[in-house]
Amino acid sequence: MVGILDRFLDKPIRNALVLLALVTFAFGVFYYFDRYYSAQPTMPEQATNRLEQAVVNDPNDPAARLALAQSYMQQRRYQDAVAQLEQVVAVQGNSDRALNLMATAYLNLGDRPRAKELFQKVVTVLQDMENKELTKSLPAAHYRLGQMALEDGDYQAALDNLTKATNLNPIDADALVGLGKVYLALGRTDDAVTVLAKAASMVPDYVEAYVTLGAALEKRGEGEAAAWAYGEALKWDKYNGEAQAGLSRVKPGS
Repeated sequence: MVGILDRFLDKPIRNALVLLALVTFAFGVFYYFDRYYSAQPTMPEQATNRLEQAVVNDPNDPAARLALAQSYMQQRRYQDAVAQLEQVVAVQGNSDRALNLMATAYLNLGDRPRAKELFQKVVTVLQDMENKELTKSLPAAHYRLGQMALEDGDYQAALDNLTKATNLNPIDADALVGLGKVYLALGRTDDAVTVLAKAASMVPDYVEAYVTLGAALEKRGEGEAAAWAYGEALKWDKYNGEAQAGLSRVKPGS
């Protein structure tokens, strides 16, 4: 049939028809994928939609609002999460889970003063609790307060909070690394090596733990051990600048 058409159509007309056919086909493909694929909500979005409907059905259910806030947090919709958590606190009062989640949301929004205030409120609410180790909110709040204090150079506050965080949750590698950094800043090198080695042993691919452990060992004058720690960090992140620099210091030419 193409041969027959070629006999009756000029070349420009044939080209125009081919182009029209290609455009029509491309539009059809785009419409199909846009209609049946891109328009479909993702699994997290579907879960959020169901939770939103649950809140609409029962606006006074704090559990539904808390679940919705957690879903928003996973999608980095921090302001939406805060709006739900404020409603939870309004109904339940000092809910440590809601306060802790709200503090984390504000921290992600860049409002450190408000986050610090809320984390401290979690500590106040739970400080007289008998079985403190049974709650996740208290060690999490101490960890966040400790990290913020460390970043601000308030080493005593960092030491106090991170010590409490690790006492309440001894297998929190992040808190152990933070505590190790505080020990290093305070000149307690032996203590730093102890907690950093523990963190690294618990999470074998924890690059920051190995880098900080390398710094502690280097400061203690153990060049060979420090080189090993920096090497372990580079095993997992071969472009880590701190580990590369540390290894060059303790093992020149490496």
